Amino acid sequence: MPVFEYAAYDDAGRRRAGIIDADSEQAARERLRGQGLFAYELRPGRPAAGRSWLRYERVRREEVWIVTRQLATLVEAGVPLAAALETVQRQPLSPRLHRVVAEVKERVRQGESFSDALAAHPRLFSPVFINMARVAEASGALGPVLERLADLGERQQEVSGKLLAAAVYPLFMAVIGTAILMALLAFVVPDITAMFVEMHASLPWPTRALMAVSDVVRRFWPVMLAAPAALFLAWRWARHRPGFRLWSDALLLRLPVVGPLARQLLLARFARTAAGLLASGVALPQCLRIVRNIGNNAAVADALDRAVRAVEEGGSLAAALDAEPWFPPMLVQLIAAGEQGGRLAPMLAKAADAYERGVETRLAALTALFEPAMIVLMGGVVGFIVLAILLPIFEMQRFIR
Repeated sequence: MPVFEYAAYDDAGRRRAGIIDADSEQAARERLRGQGLFAYELRPGRPAAGRSWLRYERVRREEVWIVTRQLATLVEAGVPLAAALETVQRQPLSPRLHRVVAEVKERVRQGESFSDALAAHPRLFSPVFINMARVAEASGALGPVLERLADLGERQQEVSGKLLAAAVYPLFMAVIGTAILMALLAFVVPDITAMFVEMHASLPWPTRALMAVSDVVRRFWPVMLAAPAALFLAWRWARHRPGFRLWSDALLLRLPVVGPLARQLLLARFARTAAGLLASGVALPQCLRIVRNIGNNAAVADALDRAVRAVEEGGSLAAALDAEPWFPPMLVQLIAAGEQGGRLAPMLAKAADAYERGVETRLAALTALFEPAMIVLMGGVVGFIVLAILLPIFEMQRFIR
C-alpha cells in the first residue's frame, strides 16, 4: 500500500505532520478527514527500506522497545496482528519508525510472516529480535515473546545508559584538560620563558624540559590535532582485518582496568540474550549462533563458534565454555546446573542479573575513583609548569641579592 507524507490542520487550527498509508491520494485525504485532520499538503513517500538517507533519521532504541511492549499488550489481549500494528501506527512515532510500522503492517496484511516483514529492516530489528519473533509465530506465543523482547531490550538499554553516563564525564574532563594544557604550552609558556632565554641564564632542568615540550607543541600542534583522527581511521581500517580484530579484541579483555569491565558487560549481554532466546524456544546451537556477535567481540565470537561445534557433536555447553578463557567458573557452573536440571534459560537469566550488578558496581567504583585521580594528575601537571617557571625567578632574585 502506498505511503503518503502529509501536512494538515486539526479542528483547533494546529499544524500536524506525519505519514499515512492509503490506496490513493483521495483515500489518504478521506482517512485524514476521518481523523479530524484537513491536509493542505500531501505527497507520496517512498518505502522506508528504499530510502538511503533514512539511515540518518535516528530512531531511539527506547522507542522501539515501547512499540514492542504496546504490540505485545495488544496481541496478548486477542487483537489480530495487523490490527495491532494499525493501532501502534496511530501512536506518536518518529517519522522513520512510523514508516517501518506501516510497511510491516502492509506486509502482514498481504500474507507475509511477521518475522520476514521485520527482516526487511535489519537496521532497526536485530537478528535476536527477528529469530525470537519467528519462533514465537511457529509456537503461537507471539504476545509473551514480544513482552520478553521488550524486557530484554529495556534491560540492555538501562545497562548501556549507565555505561554511557559513566563514560561521558571522564571523556569530557580528559578532552577539556588536554585542550587547556595544549593552549598553555603553545601560547602562554613561550611568552614567559622568552625572557629567560634573553638573559642567557643557567636554567634548571624542569624549565629546560618545559621549554622543550612547549617548543614541540608550538611547532607541531597541527600534527597533534590531526593525529587522533588519523589513528582512529587507521584503527578502523585495521579492524577489517580478521587477524588484527581477533588480537585486539582479546587484548581488550586482558587489559588491567578496562578488561574486567568489558568482560562482565559481554557476559551479561550473552547470558541475558541467550536466556531470552532459549525461553522463546530457540534451539541451543541456533541460539549460540545468534548471540555470537552480541558484544561485537571477535575473541568471544570465535569461542562461541567452537562451543557450537562441540554442542552439535553431542557435548555439553558447560564443558565447551569451560575450555575457553573468556567464560569464568561461576558462569560455567550455573550453565552446568541448568543443563542437568533442564533449566538452562532461568540459570542464564540469574547469571545475567549477577553480571549486570557487577557492571554497575564496577562502574560506580571507577567513576568514584576517576575524579580524584584526574584532580591529582592535572594538579601535578600544573604544579610542574608553575615550578618550572618559578625556579629561574628565584635563582635570579638570589643572584641580585
